[in-house]
Amino acid sequence: MPNFLYLRARAGLLFTTWLADLVNAVYIWWAWRLAGSFLLVKLVENLYARTFDRSERKKTKNAEQGEKPVDWENPLVVSRNTISPHVPLYSFTDAATALKFWREDSGSPSSRNALSRVMILNGEWDFKLVDSPDDIPIGFEQPKFSADFGKLKVPSNWQCHGHGKPIYTNQIYPFPMDPPRANRVGSWQPGSTPPFFWDWEATACGEAPNPTGCYRTWVNIPTGWVPEDAQVRLLFEGVDSAFYCWINGQLLGYSQDSRLPAEFDATAALKAGPNLLAVQVMQFCDGSYLEDQDHWWLSGIHRDVLLYVKPAAGIQDYEAVPALLSAPEHDARGVLTVAQASVEVKAAIGASEGCTLHATIYEADVGGREVAKASSSSWQDGRGALKMVINGAAVWSAERPALYVLVLRLEDRDGMMTDCEACRIGLRDVKMAPKALLVNSSSVLIAGANRHEHDEAEGKVVSEESMVQDILLMKQHNFNAVRASHYPNCPRWYDLCDEYGLYVVDEANIETHGVQTCGFPAPYLADHPDWQQAYLDRMVL
Repeated sequence: MPNFLYLRARAGLLFTTWLADLVNAVYIWWAWRLAGSFLLVKLVENLYARTFDRSERKKTKNAEQGEKPVDWENPLVVSRNTISPHVPLYSFTDAATALKFWREDSGSPSSRNALSRVMILNGEWDFKLVDSPDDIPIGFEQPKFSADFGKLKVPSNWQCHGHGKPIYTNQIYPFPMDPPRANRVGSWQPGSTPPFFWDWEATACGEAPNPTGCYRTWVNIPTGWVPEDAQVRLLFEGVDSAFYCWINGQLLGYSQDSRLPAEFDATAALKAGPNLLAVQVMQFCDGSYLEDQDHWWLSGIHRDVLLYVKPAAGIQDYEAVPALLSAPEHDARGVLTVAQASVEVKAAIGASEGCTLHATIYEADVGGREVAKASSSSWQDGRGALKMVINGAAVWSAERPALYVLVLRLEDRDGMMTDCEACRIGLRDVKMAPKALLVNSSSVLIAGANRHEHDEAEGKVVSEESMVQDILLMKQHNFNAVRASHYPNCPRWYDLCDEYGLYVVDEANIETHGVQTCGFPAPYLADHPDWQQAYLDRMVL
């Protein structure tokens, strides 16, 4: 005889699933939303927020006692002492080095490590994993600290090397819903109905509340490596999910966002000789509520770490904006060209006057010719712009990814070069037309693939060889586009897509679909003013 309770539970589950689908369909029916029902929608969203607070949120000790929240449980704090975001900077010593880097070496990681002003810190670091930030070894960030740490390579995800356990979820958060706190308290109940409840009262659950990795490594700074009036920057290209960093026991700052770089001014903390770099990485933080993408939750320093020297008055940021000034046509070789194209360069520098910016565009092939140049000494609050025109320019497309090298040189009032930056650029025009996407005035059908950054052995650490293999596989099967699902990828990925020819659909590191009940996609966090900066900090506006 069938188990009556089991059948009743299954019937209840089927009914609630059907009801959830119906509610969800009605809610996202935009014709209904736009037909004078805005106030009703806001009422439903407000009721959701209130019932969520009463039924799903766990009132923690901190919330009850009104204690000051820690940085990783405070949506108002997304970083401390970080340098403002900017394009990738390389701090070349001269134009010849910049051209070799992009023409002969294609900007490879090994060639970056060979630059005289750059020091890659990847390698074997000392490492210890504890259950929560409350359990970190006291004073581990100090040079004189002595304890039994193991070894872990950087970059890596610690779960892929025997520390902690990897977690996979689609939309359910891997911790109880209690924003902004993200701790695996209580016990996960996979056999319940529906199968995503937490038992808040469970005590012997065997879960580490918020696994925290403690990293240490020694960095030797050569005498004379840092010129006078220069800045040394410490760059983390990707850390999951939040971290503090110290040099020689001096706190440099804090950052969160598992898929964007974080950069700190390390000048005052460094000295010639050996220096201790220490990092504390929390597996979960309030930002984890914004990173609910359907993939493996893997933690740690998973992208490159490096130091580089930058002139204090040097190039801080820049943008190259191309425009096609005539209709593209195929030349005798079958190459798509335009009679004229322009490139506007907008730059920000550390000085406000007395400097001249020289911009030169070269063909990207080894030995390629110079095709345009311009100079400007006009600056306002350290910002300026200039424009160049290229005659007979090859345009970039996924079929023929023609590239140029843009070299920027900054000179002081005495004509001495103080800084040099460079990147590869493509000349293309993208427009939306009725029922068509136009690239270089031609209709393009996007044939794309979704791609996670994932390696079967190394998790979120993906080698350049693997990236190239992915691109070649897509090209061989006539794909012309790739979606960075669902977060900004490693910076090197975009260089390779430029080089091999793929249109890129980029994504901000924001996904909160775990904030729902019965399929209701409520903007609970998005409507909360405390979370505004946390959202906007992950976007480029």
